[in-house]
Amino acid sequence: MRLREDCKVISLRGHHLLSTGEKTMEVNQSFADIWKIAASSPFSIESLTDQVMDLYDLDRTDAERETSSLIEIWKTYNLLEDSD
Repeated sequence: MRLREDCKVISLRGHHLLSTGEKTMEVNQSFADIWKIAASSPFSIESLTDQVMDLYDLDRTDAERETSSLIEIWKTYNLLEDSD
């Protein structure tokens, strides 16, 4: 998987904004942190889960739940590139 390259998270004065090209919305710190990790290279659910575990000191079950939930949000808002 890969995040759309035209979408960016911008941090400004303690606020985190997701810009999709069509609109801008405020996101929380966790969203911004995980976005930064995922935006650096293609990822799998497993690799992102591992990084979330390290970042937030979570066990695998909690990290998988959080990662899966976030990926579903990204899919809902069309923030992932199409896979060929």
